Amino acid sequence: MPATREVVIIGGGVAGLSAAHELKERGFEVTVFEAQKTFGGKARSLVVPERTPVIDGLPAEHGFRFFPGFYQHVTDTMARIPYPQGAPGRFVIDNLIDVEHAAYSREGEPFFHFPTKVPQTIEQWFRALQGVFDNPSLGLGPGEAAFAAFRLLTAFTMCNARRERQLDGISWSKFMRAADMSEAYRRVVVNGLTQNFVAMDAEQSSTKSVINILVRLLNDYMSGRTIDRILNGPTSEQWIDPWVRYLESDACGNRVRLHCDKRVSRLLFDADKSRITGVQIMGKNYECADAHFIAAIPVEAMIELLGRSDPEIREHAPSLKLLTNENLKVNWMSGIMFYLQRDAPMTPGHIIYLDSSWALTSISQNQFWRKKVEEYSHGKVKGIVSVIISDWFKPGNGGAFERPAQTADNDIQVSLETLAQIRAHLRELPDIDLTAGNVRGHFLDPALEFNGKDGNPLLGLMPASQFVVRLRRRFPTVERNVEPLFINTVNSWPYRPRERTEIPNLFLAADYVKTSTDLATMEGANESARRAVNAILVSVRSNAKRCDIFQFEEPLLFAPFRAVDRLLFDIGVPHPGLFEHCFDAGEPPPPSTRLRRRYGAPDGPRPGGGRSKPRRSVR
Repeated sequence: MPATREVVIIGGGVAGLSAAHELKERGFEVTVFEAQKTFGGKARSLVVPERTPVIDGLPAEHGFRFFPGFYQHVTDTMARIPYPQGAPGRFVIDNLIDVEHAAYSREGEPFFHFPTKVPQTIEQWFRALQGVFDNPSLGLGPGEAAFAAFRLLTAFTMCNARRERQLDGISWSKFMRAADMSEAYRRVVVNGLTQNFVAMDAEQSSTKSVINILVRLLNDYMSGRTIDRILNGPTSEQWIDPWVRYLESDACGNRVRLHCDKRVSRLLFDADKSRITGVQIMGKNYECADAHFIAAIPVEAMIELLGRSDPEIREHAPSLKLLTNENLKVNWMSGIMFYLQRDAPMTPGHIIYLDSSWALTSISQNQFWRKKVEEYSHGKVKGIVSVIISDWFKPGNGGAFERPAQTADNDIQVSLETLAQIRAHLRELPDIDLTAGNVRGHFLDPALEFNGKDGNPLLGLMPASQFVVRLRRRFPTVERNVEPLFINTVNSWPYRPRERTEIPNLFLAADYVKTSTDLATMEGANESARRAVNAILVSVRSNAKRCDIFQFEEPLLFAPFRAVDRLLFDIGVPHPGLFEHCFDAGEPPPPSTRLRRRYGAPDGPRPGGGRSKPRRSVR
């Protein structure tokens, strides 16, 4: 088969556009088919529809965008997108601005802002972590702060191989011993570090993935880089639209052919040659037997596409069968925006509402935008608070809607309860006005659909394959999220496919694909796209420069400990830990008696009554 320089990309989200970008700069002919009417996937901006008085035409989002300092792949791409077009030396990355700090908020308490002093030693780090968790406004029990700090530092000093072997098989909740701790501990340490950021359910999330993200954030902090960056305006205006213009331009001598509102319904397949030969769109076949194909769509969409295509595809590419494994799950993480008559800056960064049952986080946008909100609204609106709801399956605790958000009959119920939960956290901050008189309107993520009042709700995380099945059944009353988020659950890593399938011209680029990023994010999507492009370059024996794949750094302070642990792991010796216990078959035992006596961590039950005896590490 002659080498071809034509690539068809299914999906125009961050992964699809990233792949198109890299291929364009290497002289390939690229065609992208996107099902939505605009490009950018979950990252795209939206516009409030005209049927909404006062706020119609204003910018909206699926949820605020968050760019930690350790993001390297997606920001490298942003550094190569001209902005504005025709302005030499200016690029989209110039639209990223640092956020000063983030804050924890509890009901009836002032904001607790994250620390800014960078510790230099393990002991200082322990005391710093303990100081964060031991803050009275967070309400942790005696000794819980010390235990949390020890747990984190133990995982931070593990080598990657041990994390994958031992931490991928244990949930974050179990690793941090949430069941034995106080409710405040579960809110702050367990849910506060996971669910509020990336909709990761602590009961099911892989500890490996959580630790990998947390230790990179720590490295940003220790190295002086910002932990948090955001765009200085609506995402599509500041990033996606300039990206599309660049891809369609004559830069690099060729244009990417971008087609939106073109849903690929079926893959065409030649079983004799084991090749994808084209795609079907709106009943018409787009055939290109010599092209390479990149499926850059979410896992649930990929499962649905394969279900409508020739079953032989999965026989020729066994790795695609793994997508229906029950360990690959999706969750909901959706945004709602509130438009204010008077601006409410709140704090210059993200706020995590620890006592909110819906796991709310927010940011007040206007203070960061280059073009102010009142310019979009002709003065009718002067502030936007962007909120993300990460738990749709727990009853509301604000008093306005006491059922799970997922069971709401309409967006008004979701809006009223979200505001009630936030206001409960702001009682000590009377200057922040989120009363009904100041809120001119709201906009809920349109990926959420309401379909009636009777029926069986979808509760909790579900396998991506079940999501597709239930989506087809269209339960008459279930609020459906047609754009859920892939979640790194316990033991999911072995079932995630790599970028290259066993079919020679079929490749994958999406946030569920195995990457070093190890999380369903824009960064993971971009990295997977680069890996898919590199695989194509190898396939066609191209001499073009390979896409950069960046290594994620961890604090140098932990490097000696991790190096020693790698030696211990290679000879089968357990991690020594920072106190007298080790892992046993991936299950962390209770804290030792010495730890409990010294730091006051709670005792675990002992069969037959009484207190547990000290446990010795297995050497």
